[in-house]
Amino acid sequence: QDAWCAKKIFQQKPDRHYDLASSVPAMGIISQFVPVTMIDIRPPDISLPNLSFIKSDMRILPFADHSIPSLSSICVLEHIGLGRYGDALDPFGSEKATREIKRVLAPGGNLYISVPVDSHNKVYFNAHRAFTRDYVLKLFAPLALIEERYIYGNRMEDAYTAKKGFGTGLYHFKKTLVAKTENAQHEESVLAPDFSSINRECRYSRNARRALVVYTDCRCTIARAANVSPRTHRGDAVVDD
Repeated sequence: QDAWCAKKIFQQKPDRHYDLASSVPAMGIISQFVPVTMIDIRPPDISLPNLSFIKSDMRILPFADHSIPSLSSICVLEHIGLGRYGDALDPFGSEKATREIKRVLAPGGNLYISVPVDSHNKVYFNAHRAFTRDYVLKLFAPLALIEERYIYGNRMEDAYTAKKGFGTGLYHFKKTLVAKTENAQHEESVLAPDFSSINRECRYSRNARRALVVYTDCRCTIARAANVSPRTHRGDAVVDD
């Protein structure tokens, strides 16, 4: 993931690159070739030439609309709102962070993203979420998809394969135009779906020892865990005792 992102940044040669909470060692190396500003809810106490930090929540980025020409977030979005790294619980943390990313990305700007992918949208509470390809593309619409790659095991592949199950999706998006009103309305519908229509199947994962929520309707993800006995159950996440 880091190598893929670094290659993209080196190819584009931006005057400055902005990153949202990705690997500090990776961004530190990249900063020796291209100045990097990292945004993180827990910025590290590190001093390195051309590497700077801003403390901020990804759901409320401290930048003007359409102002960032080069932006990345590698293996981060899936954690937002699950509380694992000190952030506030938010069932739509990933969706809200995505909306902010699209807001600040400049017209013509490049965005490099990686997230877990799976056969269905899932929440591995409180570790991370996983998404289907369709849902990722829906979240980042109307950005143009420039490239997509997938990591299954130790192999990087060109295509998403749902039947392979868990993997990592790498996406290069580009903002080709400023979102219009209808796109903003579409985003709101993604962020606030009709929960009454969501068909959820929840499974108890004895091996993972964590709550696993499978969404058969891929319009949203929810981080929710209920204290119930360890058995297959519909309607609520099932948590280990």
